[in-house]
Amino acid sequence: MTRRWTTEKRRLNSSRPLSSQTNWQELPAESHEALRQSLLTHCNKFNTTGPANVLRLLCQALATLCVQMSSWQGCVKDLMANYGQSEATIPLLLEVLNVLPEEANASRVCVHPERRSHFLQELTDARQMVVAYLEGVYQNATAKSDPGTQEKVMSCLYGWLRWDIMVARWLAAS
Repeated sequence: MTRRWTTEKRRLNSSRPLSSQTNWQELPAESHEALRQSLLTHCNKFNTTGPANVLRLLCQALATLCVQMSSWQGCVKDLMANYGQSEATIPLLLEVLNVLPEEANASRVCVHPERRSHFLQELTDARQMVVAYLEGVYQNATAKSDPGTQEKVMSCLYGWLRWDIMVARWLAAS
C-alpha cells in the first residue's frame, strides 16, 4: 500500500492526471496530513498558474479529503481563514466551496455513514458563515464590475442552496 501511495504522490507532484483508485481506508493514517498539505500546495500552485480544469480537479480532491479526513475538524473554517482574505486566492476558495456540498453527498465518496453525517453537520454549522462570505464577495465583484466572479459566487451559492434542500429531504426521510 505504501508503494501505491508513493506512486500517487509522485503523479501529483509531476502534474500528470490523478488516479482516484486509491481507497482512503488503505492510506496509512500518518500519510493523511501529508496528503492534505500536498493538495493545498498544488491547489495554490494551479490557482495562479492554471489550467482551470486541473484546479477544478484538485479542488474536488480537496473537498473529498474534507469529507473523508475526520481529523480535519472545521475544514470549512480553515479554508475560509486561509484562502478567503486575499484577492488572489478567492477563486480557489470559491472552487472548493462550490464542490464541497456535492462531494459531501456523493455516493462515489466511500465514507462511513457516521462520518458523512458528522461532515454534513459541519457544513450545516458553516452554512451561515459561507453565505455571508459569498454575499461579501458578490458585492465586491459587483463594485468592480467582475461578472466572472459574480458567476462563480452564484454557482457556489446554488450548490449550497441545493445541498440545503437535499439535507432537508434527507432529514425528512430519516
